[in-house]
Amino acid sequence: MFDDLLSRTRKNMHGSNPYVGLIVVLLPLFICQFGFGQKKPVTVGLTLLHEEPQKFKDTLVEVQGFITFEFQPRHAPVVLLYPNQEGAKAPLATGNGTLVIPNQEMLRNHEKIDHRNVRLIGVFRAVPAIGGSYGTSINDIRDCSEVTATIIEPKTGIVTSVP
Repeated sequence: MFDDLLSRTRKNMHGSNPYVGLIVVLLPLFICQFGFGQKKPVTVGLTLLHEEPQKFKDTLVEVQGFITFEFQPRHAPVVLLYPNQEGAKAPLATGNGTLVIPNQEMLRNHEKIDHRNVRLIGVFRAVPAIGGSYGTSINDIRDCSEVTATIIEPKTGIVTSVP
């Protein structure tokens, strides 16, 4: 394929360096492939997301927390991400959890990540609610994987490895 492109470029360049034409053709392809559309997520803690939701609204974020799946007949699963395991056990725990809209991979593998500490990359959404509060969720999940660390600083999202 490249040989054919190179030979056509040589015929059309009339004495110029044939590799210039090849570079002109291929450079935009590489720029489009690697330069655009690949945003780096902002690493943030769940507590900070709840304290300043408008600051991170519609932002690709990387968070770590304790995830739970709740399945009910005839309903979509409810997936919540908590700052830590203790937060998930608290009475009225849904108030300190962030709703996660799972992707298909998360639903297929929910047994492997349910009630575990995970690293999640997705788009943070914040919808204004009554009284100045916000309804928050993480959608468009790019990655969800289990982490072995059990100490997660809730505000910054920094994980301390535990031996």
